[in-house]
Amino acid sequence: MNKIKYLSVLMTFFLALPYVIEARNFVGATTQKPVEGDFRANCIGSVAQKDLDINNVRCLLRAGGDMWWDGVNNARYIVPNVDPASGELEVSSLFGLLY
Repeated sequence: MNKIKYLSVLMTFFLALPYVIEARNFVGATTQKPVEGDFRANCIGSVAQKDLDINNVRCLLRAGGDMWWDGVNNARYIVPNVDPASGELEVSSLFGLLY
């Protein structure tokens, strides 16, 4: 008896669902107008950067959010860490560029 009761409640729920949930079209403005005095467009991108040298890894971190590359072409995730003044070849484990 309980199975029939639960089944009837479940069927009623699924039959009534399309009438309760309804999608509507968006009514309103479709484009944003620029706000007077919006200073975000005039900002210069961050250029601050720092080498992180820890645990036999040297990588480049930039303040603008880019990690492990200089924003142009050079990958900077060097494993194992090689001192730049030593003259040894640095191997970046992230990506290589084709010239």
